[in-house]
Amino acid sequence: MSLSGVGMTTNGRVRVISDPQEFNSRINGDAFPPVMSYFQPDKATMSGVSFVNAQRKRFRQLVEDATVVAIVGVRVRPSDHHIWDALQHTAAKLVYCSGSEGGEEFLGWKQVARPSLEDKVFHGYFKESLDGLCTELNLR
Repeated sequence: MSLSGVGMTTNGRVRVISDPQEFNSRINGDAFPPVMSYFQPDKATMSGVSFVNAQRKRFRQLVEDATVVAIVGVRVRPSDHHIWDALQHTAAKLVYCSGSEGGEEFLGWKQVARPSLEDKVFHGYFKESLDGLCTELNLR
């Protein structure tokens, strides 16, 4: 199987990459992997595989090492295992902010995933929760 494809140059022009080694290097090493791989990780990642995997591993490690983790503007989707499994298993305090509906979803997830841990939920959005977030994150 020969790998070749089409890529964009820095000036926005389309360029055909016919050298299999260059193509392989680009899909595994370019700085901008397909964004869908962050939103739908069950889809096969066809480019930037090593970058995406490294970022997921780094996220897990950072969450594991943290004492407090702020989750802002992210709805709870337990099927996004690359995010929510790490958050479920950390000993860090989770501070959640994503509106009242998001807050209720988080509390439902927390009741099952982290029932004995002390987490904090702001039922407002970022703007009205900023002072409380800063306090919880010791940024004051």
